[in-house]
Amino acid sequence: MKYAAFISAAVAVVCLSACGGGGSGSRGGPEVMPTPPQPQTYDTQTAFGEAGTRPPLNPLQSSNQIRGQLQQSRPAFGSVAMNLYSPGLSAVRSAETTFTGGRFTLSVQRQNGTGFTLDTARHYAETIDDSTVSTNLVTNRPFATGYIASVGGTKATIAGGSVEWSNTNPTDYLAGGYWLHMDATTPSIEMGAFIDGTDYALQAFRDLPVTGTATYRGRAGGLYVAAGGIDSLSPGAIEIGEYTGHTQLTANFGTMQIHGRVSNVYTFTQAGQHANGVPYQNIAPERSDISMVFLPAPINRNGTFGADNVTFTSPTIRFTSSTGSWAGQFSNVDNAAGNPRAAAGTNTGFAETAGGSRFVLTGAFYGATDRFQ
Repeated sequence: MKYAAFISAAVAVVCLSACGGGGSGSRGGPEVMPTPPQPQTYDTQTAFGEAGTRPPLNPLQSSNQIRGQLQQSRPAFGSVAMNLYSPGLSAVRSAETTFTGGRFTLSVQRQNGTGFTLDTARHYAETIDDSTVSTNLVTNRPFATGYIASVGGTKATIAGGSVEWSNTNPTDYLAGGYWLHMDATTPSIEMGAFIDGTDYALQAFRDLPVTGTATYRGRAGGLYVAAGGIDSLSPGAIEIGEYTGHTQLTANFGTMQIHGRVSNVYTFTQAGQHANGVPYQNIAPERSDISMVFLPAPINRNGTFGADNVTFTSPTIRFTSSTGSWAGQFSNVDNAAGNPRAAAGTNTGFAETAGGSRFVLTGAFYGATDRFQ
C-alpha cells in the first residue's frame, strides 16, 4: 500500500492489542497460473478508480491505551468473512460487495449493529494492478487489484483486495481481500477478510459430487501484524504489512474433507518501528519460508467448509505456538469435469516462536481447477 504514513498510525494500536497482549485473541474458534485475458470493452483502470482525495500524511494520533486482546469471530457465510476485533467492536455478521466494472463497494456489518461501507466512487481509491498490464494466472479472466480508504477525525478504514470477472459481464465477479478499521478515541482496532461474488451465493448452490477429488490452485493474501523477539533481526520492533502466497487446496468428495496450504509467501512491510522508536518501511517483497497449513476440514452439503486448525511450519523457525481458523465455500458453477470450478475463503492465524517473536494475520484465499471454464 503506497500511503504507509497513515497506516503507520495503526501500528502501535494494533500491536498492543494483537502482539503485546499475548496473542490468544486469534483463538476460538488472495492471485496463480494460463494466457492473457480477452480484450475488455470497459476500462479496468477505473475498477478501483481514482476517486476522492489522498489520505492525509498526518492522520490518526494513535492511542496506546488498548489493553484488551483481539477476539476471533466465527465465519460469516453467504459470502465468507472473518474478523479479529478489540473490545468496543464485535464479530462480523456479513461482508457484501458490488461491482459494475467501474465501481466497487464493500459493506461490512457487525453483530452489534455497527459497520461501514467503502465505495470507490466516494472514497480515496487506487488501482495498483489490472489486466491491461498483467495476466490473471489463476482463471485467465480480467482483474483489478487496489485499495480503498476512508479517513476522518479519529477513525480510519482501509481495504485492499482484488476483483476478477467474466470477460463478457463484469457483474459476474469474485472479490476478495481484507480490511483494517481503527478508532483512536475508543480506542479500538479490527482486522478482517472477505470473499464475495456471484458464484458464492448459498441459495444458488447445487449438490456436490459424491465421489472423486479436485485440486484448486490459486493465490492468497492479507494483512499481518508482527512483534520481533530475540530471534528476529530487530528485537522489540513492531510492524504491520501485507502478505501474498500460493494456495493449493485438495477436496475429497468421497470423504467430504478438504485440506490445503499457503506457501511461497512474500511479505511487504508497510510501516514499522524499531524498539528505539525509529520508523522503517520495506514495501519491496521479502521472501519467507513460512507456510500456513490448513489441516483437514469437513465439507458441508451446502458447499461450505472450515475448521479451527490452522498451523504454521518453517524449516528454519521453531514455533512454540501456532493456531488459527479457516473457512470457505465452493463455487456453485461446475467445470467440464463436473466439479465445482473454484473454492475461496478466509483465514486467521497466530504464531509465536521460541525466541518470542509473534505475528497475527487475517486474509483471503482463492483457487481454481485447471479446467475452470
